[in-house]
Formats: sequence, C-alpha cells, structure tokens
Amino acid sequence: MPAHRHRDVAISLAALVASLASPALACTIILTPKSERASERVAFRKANVVVTVDAASESYMPVPGPSAGTLRVGVGRGRVVKVHKGPSSLQDRMLTYLVADGEDSVSCPALGSARPGRRYKLYLAYGPGSGPPTILFRNPFFD
Repeated sequence: MPAHRHRDVAISLAALVASLASPALACTIILTPKSERASERVAFRKANVVVTVDAASESYMPVPGPSAGTLRVGVGRGRVVKVHKGPSSLQDRMLTYLVADGEDSVSCPALGSARPGRRYKLYLAYGPGSGPPTILFRNPFFD
C-alpha cells in the first residue's frame, strides 16, 4: 500500500483534518473564539452524536508509513455524562470512540484524542460500517 494511502486511512480513521493539496503547505491551526464557535456549529450539524463524557481510557497503536513514530490512532472510552444530540439511552453508559494523538507527516496535529481523567464534549460521527464513531470536534479544543 503506498505511503500516502496509509496517511489517508489514518486521517479518516481518526477524523484528522489536514490539507492534502500540497505537502509543501504547513498545517497551522489559528483558533479564535469566533472560528471555534463556527467550527463547533458545523460539527454539531454533521455529528450523529454529541455527548459530554468523562474520558476513562485510551488504547493506541502507531500509524505505519510516513507518519510512523509521530502519529498514533486507536480507541477511547468514556462515561456519558450528558447527551446533547443523539439517543438519550447513551446517558450514564460507557461509549467507545476513535482517537488520535501526535501529528502527521506534514506536521498537522491530531486533535482527536480525549485524555483519561478529563471531561470533554465530543462531536461524534459514524462512518461506513459498524465501527466506533469518529471525533469531529471536541471541547476543550486544546488540552
């Protein structure tokens, strides 16, 4: 499998948003309160589930290819404290979701993690198949 394919799989798996148009472009996140609110509104519309969770655990594996050693993806689990969008039956249950940590081969940070012991509002979307949902957006945005 070509190296760029590994990166594409990792990005979709962990809901990483990166500029793939040109590898010469650096990935820079400039987040203002206004842009964060706009991103949150878009994520809310696109999300299947929006929940506040107390993150309980994460399990990672390294991504092969050009991101090897710098990007990890895996699954996290958290107890649902509040359901903002989605089935109310999720309340007080453990939820599994995809996570990412590190940065990809063009130094774009993976903002798809939810550190155990912290509380997060997660905007989650289900992909094709029956796997865990992917984090589209999370608050707090930065740890």
